[in-house]
Order: sequence, then C-alpha cells, then structure tokens
Amino acid sequence: MAKARTKQREPDSFQLDGNGQWTRAGAETDGRVIRGAILSGRTLTLSVQVGPDTYGVRMTSTDCEHFGGGWDCKDGSFGDANGTLFPTGTGYFFFGRWVEDGVYHWWFTLTKGEGFNEDGE
Repeated sequence: MAKARTKQREPDSFQLDGNGQWTRAGAETDGRVIRGAILSGRTLTLSVQVGPDTYGVRMTSTDCEHFGGGWDCKDGSFGDANGTLFPTGTGYFFFGRWVEDGVYHWWFTLTKGEGFNEDGE
C-alpha cells in the first residue's frame, strides 16, 4: 500500500534568494531572485532579474506546495506562472511553467534569507 504524501506546512513568513533558469526548445536564460518571500506558507512573491528586465511574480497556494498566479514586467507585459515548491536541506527547489511568448519551464533553487519581518523588510 502506498504511503500518503504529507503536505508541507510553513507556519512563518520568511525571505528568499536564489538563482534559476528558463528553458524552451533548447534555449536557456539565467535569472536571479533579487527579493522573494513566502508569506504564511500560502503566498510566494518574487522579484526576478533576467538580463536587463525585472519581473514581479505573485503566486498563491491552497496546499503550501503547488502555486499558481502570474508575473508582470515594468514594460507592461504580463503572463501566467505556476509551479511546485519542494523542500530541500538548505531551502527549496521550485519548478514550474512560465508563459511569455510561448511556454517555458522555469526553476529556482531558493534559500532562506536573514532579517525578514511581516512588513516585508
């Protein structure tokens, strides 16, 4: 009999940072999380630098594991983003889909930062 998977729970809010990539059809683009946070285990927010562009990402979850939402850029563009957050020994691994001029797979390794409070500072 298969063992039921336990849902991950994050009781607190904390800051994140990390590096990642977007890929489609053999092309890869590197990105960096400038600022990120998980708020009460239910909202994942990221400010991501990709080349000269900065994207704001906001996704929510009902199970603290699968996140869905969207992104926007200062140039006015926007799109859908989703993914799954996996705990690791040092933070998290996030893997999902990003829609912008086609569908990309995107992933980040995220580590918990220091000095975060509920006001996001």
